[in-house]
Amino acid sequence: TSRSAVFPFAILRAVLALLALWVLHQPLGACGEGHSFRDSQQTLWGSQRDRMDDAEARTSPLFYKAALPKPVRVTPSFLGAGLFALSEDDCFVASGREVWRLSAQRHASCDVSAVREALAAGAPTAPLAGLSAQLVCAAADPCGGDVMGVTAYQGEGGMVMVAAVDATGGLSLSSRPSGQGTWNTRRIEGPGFRDGESGWGGVALDGDGRQVAVARQGQRSLGVYDVATGSLVRTLHTSYGPNSMSWLGAGGEGLLPGAEGLIAVAEHKCVSLWDLRVGSTAPRSACVQRLIPTATAPIYSVNWGRGVIGCCGGDRSVYVYDPKRWTIRGRAMGVTKSQAMSLSFSAVDPRIYFVHGADTQLVCGQWDDAGGPSLVDTQQVKGGDAQLVPVSVSTGGHKGTHIVTGGSFRKVFEFRSVGRWIASHKLRHTDSFFGVCDQQALYHLPQTDLPDLLAYSAASSKRKREEEELDD
Repeated sequence: TSRSAVFPFAILRAVLALLALWVLHQPLGACGEGHSFRDSQQTLWGSQRDRMDDAEARTSPLFYKAALPKPVRVTPSFLGAGLFALSEDDCFVASGREVWRLSAQRHASCDVSAVREALAAGAPTAPLAGLSAQLVCAAADPCGGDVMGVTAYQGEGGMVMVAAVDATGGLSLSSRPSGQGTWNTRRIEGPGFRDGESGWGGVALDGDGRQVAVARQGQRSLGVYDVATGSLVRTLHTSYGPNSMSWLGAGGEGLLPGAEGLIAVAEHKCVSLWDLRVGSTAPRSACVQRLIPTATAPIYSVNWGRGVIGCCGGDRSVYVYDPKRWTIRGRAMGVTKSQAMSLSFSAVDPRIYFVHGADTQLVCGQWDDAGGPSLVDTQQVKGGDAQLVPVSVSTGGHKGTHIVTGGSFRKVFEFRSVGRWIASHKLRHTDSFFGVCDQQALYHLPQTDLPDLLAYSAASSKRKREEEELDD
């Protein structure tokens, strides 16, 4: 009798164990990076709605991904400035005390099927066909520490120049006369090197590659050097340690009238603007303007786009200024889940911005004008009239204790990497993005047109509405 009573329970436990094994062995590709748990459930149990077309189903563009080659290891940094993209296929990264050039190959006959499968399955990434590395320069001084910032400039005849700054403020310039050959590296010695506390360092080249600016956080200074002679042109002393630096208008003549040639520095809670044409009778005489977008959080990134200057920081918001009047032009509140660490603007439409946080999140959005929805530069947008992205999160007209007009979060798309972002850069003239996460993986977004970006926003809104209908 006891055996007959136990027998049905044994069969039931065996059936449940087989069912659990079947569930565990089902493909969960949709629950990877950039997807939610609800997506994985629909993939496992079957979607409750009709399958949309491939173009409509995707809510973000396809990123290409590859592991960094073994010699290269990008040093994790809170203020990641150790990556600079020179073209859609080449970028320079700081690896310890070295600078490497990475060449990405996106198209190959053997990987066409893998890319098609990723597109059909709605996967967020596809594998790069190849990724090669070439050593550009190593630290000339072993006491200089790791390379903190890197930038590059391409001149006539294929000449490429790379500038890098280490933790002590030491500046190294590497150049190659043509597309092939060896790199010639020289270290610029002078005032400002190892005369203060070590820390983050930033580097930027002007539009024609004749001058280079070096920001030193620990020393709270900004040095400008002549590239040809290596001599010190100017030393500027900031009030706080710099977190980010941008040479306004560099590489885009006529795109930023009224502010070309200025150097924008993000220091603590303000953005200071420096004009080298002003006399040097006093240490801070070249500071022509200070912008304070928020009094509650530090600023971590400052950058410029066509006709605008923007910054982002600890309050997870984007602030956009008019360079002619230095007044607030637009804003987007709460765009990231964590601190906003890097900001760049679209080359086609300056209302579109790219921001990544201190975690794995990368967001492409559209900022609101300070007086409401933005329709600025409508005639200059290629491909038609300006189009507003649907509001994802409304500010409700308030921020803290004061009223804020505009500033709603309008999300175009969102992407998640496998690790937190430690370095990134978007090309100036195209909407192509390179980024590295702390898992030593390189992500690459090829050039994306504005209509395609706005289509992702429409697909995301449609998907959200359908999910809400299913929940009801």
